[in-house]
Amino acid sequence: MSGPDAADDEGGPPGLTAAELDLLTRSGSYARGERALRRAESELIAVCMADKGFPYRAGRSASAPQSYEEQLLGMDERRKRGYGLYAQYLDSPGGGEKREGGEPLAPGMENDAYVAQLSEAEAEKYVYALRGDASDRREMRLPDDQTVTFSGKGCEAVSRQELYGSLDDWAASEHVPQILNNSLTDRVTEDPEYAAAMRNWKECMDAKGYSYEDPDDAYRKLKGEYGERGATRDMRKREIEVATDDGTCARKARVPDTVLSLRRQHAESLPATDKRDLRQLTDIWEAAATHARELTE
Repeated sequence: MSGPDAADDEGGPPGLTAAELDLLTRSGSYARGERALRRAESELIAVCMADKGFPYRAGRSASAPQSYEEQLLGMDERRKRGYGLYAQYLDSPGGGEKREGGEPLAPGMENDAYVAQLSEAEAEKYVYALRGDASDRREMRLPDDQTVTFSGKGCEAVSRQELYGSLDDWAASEHVPQILNNSLTDRVTEDPEYAAAMRNWKECMDAKGYSYEDPDDAYRKLKGEYGERGATRDMRKREIEVATDDGTCARKARVPDTVLSLRRQHAESLPATDKRDLRQLTDIWEAAATHARELTE
């Protein structure tokens, strides 16, 4: 992805643009473009699958862009599903549009539920039409010695090629900005502003009767309880209460605002090569998002 750039090598670009920061941090203009891409990809898959004789339910998109806070906290999902642990620990999804115990299917799961009720042979045919088989897998090496594996065939690949022009561009745009964003995590969590926000979060949770050190601690302990007790109704109720209170306290302590602000600040510490890659990927991603809006709006 990187090419020669004397200005970068001599000291790096003067600063990331708003669009580059938005893609890196999944904030700002990113929400609208990503929603258009997901919708267009889903609709293209549905058309492709129909041509092959298979039903596929295209996903529905939210009517308005989400704030960074809502993306990070997902309060609606917390109130419905907690952290999503209950669904993970169920033995099976059950039938119809509901999971066992009244757990609604998460968005996009309708197609998985359809496949689950097929015979093994029919399910294999469906999945092959959607994403090929093991022989069609491709691998791309990413920053920090990470790799991503994806299929080069099937309706998923067809839709991504239509939007991005190439599967390599899709894979890089999908994963590299997130890897670069994650590389900032240590700087963010070591920042005094973050520590202050988490102290406020803990004080809020303590006042609600909890004794968690941080949100990760709450998740880990609930996961341990699920491992001991299984996916019971009482555990589901407890999970939703903890997750909702966690999100409420994070909002009160302004954790999302603090994290976003610090990520944007520390983004300037990225190496020049990473900044070049992000610049190129932003151009690719914005072109794909524009094409997606032309297809769906």
